[in-house]
Amino acid sequence: MTEISSLSSDVMKLILSYLLIPTLIRASAIYKHWHSFISSSTFSSPHSHKYPWFFLYGIHNTSSNFNQSFAFDPLSNLWFRLPSPTFPSQSSSFDTDDFFLIIGPIFTFSPILKCRWLSTSPFRFSRINPLVGVDSPPSSSSSPIPSFVVVGGV
Repeated sequence: MTEISSLSSDVMKLILSYLLIPTLIRASAIYKHWHSFISSSTFSSPHSHKYPWFFLYGIHNTSSNFNQSFAFDPLSNLWFRLPSPTFPSQSSSFDTDDFFLIIGPIFTFSPILKCRWLSTSPFRFSRINPLVGVDSPPSSSSSPIPSFVVVGGV
């Protein structure tokens, strides 16, 4: 471990940027120093914009205790069960990485590697079971805010 810890932060970020997101999540749980790189606002994975993930959040109609979250990684062709999120009362920043979306009483999203939940303005009309798409602009874009497309629902 001594050899890895002696690498410069730029080299370490470059090495970590080539890992797939499931590996990044595991790596961030192993070593605090890696977690700080991965969760920093300057970290970006080249895979994230080429192969977007699909997120599914199932809302139980009688009890929110039974809501379930899943993510599909197209590179590994695997589904991952996600823990039920807890929502902070305030959000302070916005990032342009992959997003995890939740639609319920409020519409909430989180950059997958950043652990910060952000809320959008409410829908104009109440919807049940809508489909939501997110188009995140490239990090070089002048506007870092993603576009949300909501279709369907009752």
